[in-house]
This record gives sequence, structure tokens and C-alpha cells, in this order.
Amino acid sequence: MKNIAIPSKNQWNIKKISEVAFYQEGPGVRAHQYRTRGVKLLNVANLQKGKLDLSKSERYISEEEAYGKYNHFLVDEGDFIIACSGIKVEYFEKKMGFVREEHLPLCMNTSTMRFKVLDEKELDIKYLAYYMKTDYFKKQIKKLITGSAQLNFGPTHIKKVDLILPPLQTQKKIVAALDKAQEIIDARKKQIELLDELIKSVFYDMFGDPVSNPMGWEVSKLEKCAPVKQNKKKNVQGEVWLLNLNEIEKNTGEIIEYREIDVEDIGDSTIEFNTNNVLYSKLRPYLNKVVIPKRSGFATSEILPLEPTKTILQKDYFVSMLRSKEFVEYISTKVSGAKMPRVVMTELKGFCVPIPPIKLQNQFTQETGKIELQKQIMKQSLTEMEDNFNSIIQKAFKGELF
Repeated sequence: MKNIAIPSKNQWNIKKISEVAFYQEGPGVRAHQYRTRGVKLLNVANLQKGKLDLSKSERYISEEEAYGKYNHFLVDEGDFIIACSGIKVEYFEKKMGFVREEHLPLCMNTSTMRFKVLDEKELDIKYLAYYMKTDYFKKQIKKLITGSAQLNFGPTHIKKVDLILPPLQTQKKIVAALDKAQEIIDARKKQIELLDELIKSVFYDMFGDPVSNPMGWEVSKLEKCAPVKQNKKKNVQGEVWLLNLNEIEKNTGEIIEYREIDVEDIGDSTIEFNTNNVLYSKLRPYLNKVVIPKRSGFATSEILPLEPTKTILQKDYFVSMLRSKEFVEYISTKVSGAKMPRVVMTELKGFCVPIPPIKLQNQFTQETGKIELQKQIMKQSLTEMEDNFNSIIQKAFKGELF
């Protein structure tokens, strides 16, 4: 019995994904098996914005285990990877990507699944990838895991999922059309990245290297000008924003996902923050995760709620300083723990923050504010492009494009 109806405007077939693709879930590699070098382990955090980004983690297993016990979990160039656990439905299409040559060697781990085409004359792997972004796929998966707001599925679920399968040439036409639309979206994302680079350029022109301080600004220890603020927990009820590290984009501080949970479910190992704070990740400082929160919330205790002294330290200047290449490189050497490097708090608190005149810092905010405004306009445009893309992809699989 078919789970979906064949689109009415064509004679496309419907087959189970298992009939046309090989798929495999990653093994459950344990923490005691992790190494600081060897063969890198793939995990959910590596799948961001529809791409595979291995800078998101530093977990390895030994070459002996990778090429022995886990040899059949080593991925190949061209494999299609998805996250299959703990993902909100609306973010699923961002938690997937293709393996490229530069990613290798790479071993799968828990909560990830890979796909390979069984017969290239029948299925285009990129067609399958786009199909998994459609409502056709998501509705089937949601039906199979009824009762959960998040996607948690495995091979037994995939085995039951139907795939709309037009002729191979039609698949390739659909892929080409969607690739073109994706290129336009990627170009807009690149423009946004260039604006981020412009903000960095303005910072260096005005203030210089914050570590060597070549302009000779007065300095203040971080614990004095931006102390860790232990906010008092308010009598909050209902759902609240809980921020984890994997929900912060490296280098930009953009929030990838806002997650709301009931305040009763918040554990003891959390901190509370508000809009006066600058949030700084002390874990793996090389990932450069610094956030100016736009609203109050709670966060993992790996995040420090710093509170700049308003009379001498402007938040935009302070955040740009923390994100600067020189500071990130400096503080990344002041850590403890090989597997999970954390900033040594005495080193962070003792860092001498350059304090330019507040008038100059405010000027920086004004100039970068104009750039941020351009970014917001482009981000809005990007959202519209992505909405249009989603509309096109649904039409493509209804047979309304070809």
C-alpha cells in the first residue's frame, strides 16, 4: 500500500527508498573511544545549513578502530548524509549534506545516516536529497514517529518511506532547476558574509589588534570592565528560551535555532541571561561563539554571561574584540582539557581589554549599524528567496515544473 498519491499530471512511479538506495545508520561510538587525532567522527553538529562542516567538532577514533571494527562505517565521497535524531521538523533540511573529498577519511557516528544510489540509471542522488526536503517525505516520517515534535528515526522507518520516482532525465531536470535556485540563494549568503568582513575591517581600522594594542589604548582587566554576571533567577513560568552551544553559529554569533522549553524542565547546570549581557562560550574557544542576545533566556553553563560596564565599554565594540582573530588565537592557548578544551577563567578574567574613548566606540556602533541594516535587508531578501525555493521544490515534485 502506497503512503502517498502519485502526482496527477504525470505517470511517475512510486517506490520504496529501500528499493533504489542503500542506507546505513552510524554506530554508537562511546566517549571512552574518543581520541584527539586519528579518523574524524561525524556527528549531528557537523550538519549545518545543508552542508557538512567538520569544524563543528573535534572528535576522532583511532585509525586501528576506524579501519578495523568500524571499516564499514567509513563514508565515501558523494555519500548523502542526514541527521536522524533530535531534529525539529522545520530544521530538517538544514541537517543534511554531501561528503566531499576533503572531508575524508571520515567515520559515521550515532544519530546520522548515509545514503548511496543502488543503480545510477534509476536514481540521481541529488534528486533523493531534494526529495527529503519536501512535504511528501516529512509527512511520511512524522506519521511514522507520531507523538514527537522532533524527528527521531532510523533504517526501520526509512524502509517504509515512499519515493516519487520520475524518469531519470526528469530527475536531472528537477535537480538542475533546483541547483540554479540554490546558487542564487548561496550568492546572497555570500553577500551577507562580505558585510561581516566589512565590519571586521572597520574594527581594525579604528582600533587595531586588540591583543598587541598598537594604538596604545588604556586597558582594563576583563573581570573589571565586563564581569561574569550571575543573574538572579526570576519567578518565570511557562516556556522559556534555552540556548545550547550547537545552536550558535561560529564566528557570526547568529542563532541557528531558538528552542523553547518549559521552565520546569531546565536543569540546574544552566545560567540565566538578559539583553545587558554578552554571551561568551568558554568551551572550545576556537569556534568563536559570541552572542548579543536580543531577549532574555537561559543557557548551558558552558556559556558565560558577561556584562560590559556601559560607561566605558560599548557592547558592539566588545563583541568585535572578542571575535577578532587575534583574541581568538590568544585565548585558544589559554585552555585546560585536551578532549574538551575550556578557557581557564583566570586567564579570561585577567585579559587586558583595550578601552578606546567611549565616543569612538559609539562611532563604531553607528558605522557598523549602517552595515547591520544592510545585512538585515539582505537577510529579509534571503528569507523570501528561501520561501520561494520551498514553493518551487514542492511544485517540482508535484510534476508542475516538467
